[in-house]
Amino acid sequence: MKAKKKRQQGGHPQRGKDRLSKQSRGEDNEKTIAELMKRKRELEEQLFRQTVWTEALEELINVAEENFNIKIRDESFKRK
Repeated sequence: MKAKKKRQQGGHPQRGKDRLSKQSRGEDNEKTIAELMKRKRELEEQLFRQTVWTEALEELINVAEENFNIKIRDESFKRK
């Protein structure tokens, strides 16, 4: 009964109703944005490394096919 009376008089704020959540205060948003930016950089680096390896492999296959007359892939796989 005392707790109900205090709430009616404006004593303690009610849980969840009067308090702002972390997300509405922006604390979680800053952390989430930082995590997303870090993940984006990681994915960009991974994509760059993968692209470099793919281009190097393409060049190696082209040189092997041209210089040593080795048939590594069909004509349909060659880039035009």
